[in-house]
Order: sequence, then structure tokens, then C-alpha cells
Amino acid sequence: MILPQALTPVLSKGPGNTAIHFLGKDISYRDLLNGIGRLSYLLQKEMGAGRRVAYFGSNSAAFIPAF
Repeated sequence: MILPQALTPVLSKGPGNTAIHFLGKDISYRDLLNGIGRLSYLLQKEMGAGRRVAYFGSNSAAFIPAF
């Protein structure tokens, strides 16, 4: 199961609920899913399907949509 599929049932119950609390900032399930969609679109349009992408960075909430 990929992350957007796992979030769909949660979104129907409370899309504004906090999904992530990191360094004093709350990110809602709705914002998380939107971030996943934007990143997915960008990677598909810029990189093309089937390409490998690596993530290199520190521990951050920005990593979650990339997962």
C-alpha cells in the first residue's frame, strides 16, 4: 500500500486533523496529501516514469511526502 492510499480513510474522518507535529509545526492530513500529490506530479513530469530518485537530507517532515 502506498501512502496516499493509506491516508484516504483518515481523510474522510478529519482532513484538518494533525498528521505530523514536527519542531512545533502541525501539518494536517490534507496538507500532507497535497504535498504528496505535488511531489508526485513534479517527479513524473520532470523525471519520467520508471526513473530512480534518491533523497538525501536531514531528519525532516519534508521527507514524509517523498516516502
